[in-house]
Amino acid sequence: MTSYAQKGDKDKITDRLIRLILKMPKDKQLALLKILEEQKFKEKDRRKQERKPCFIAAECDVNGRVFSDIIKDISDGGIYIGTNAPYYVGQKILLTFQLPNNEDLIKKRCEVVRIDPNGIGLKFI
Repeated sequence: MTSYAQKGDKDKITDRLIRLILKMPKDKQLALLKILEEQKFKEKDRRKQERKPCFIAAECDVNGRVFSDIIKDISDGGIYIGTNAPYYVGQKILLTFQLPNNEDLIKKRCEVVRIDPNGIGLKFI
């Protein structure tokens, strides 16, 4: 969980980076943008399984506390859930959901492997 002090530090760092980038010549800004886009493309290629976009309701059971969230994409190895609930990396979750056109409930044990402002990445365990 990010404390208020840490959030303030991140905001200061972001502001400083933006000021530095704006002071750069246009050709240097474009070169930096190209590097960042290439890095993003490489990160996408690291995925072992193809992710399929979806919109599936799910229940996340964390030690008896149940959160209702939405699965945004799914693969053989894990899922991404759109949420603002308080999760942390390494946390274990029992995920329950139902695939479209299927009556069976699926229950999967998962681990939080990534957190971003829009949700969490889970791998199946």
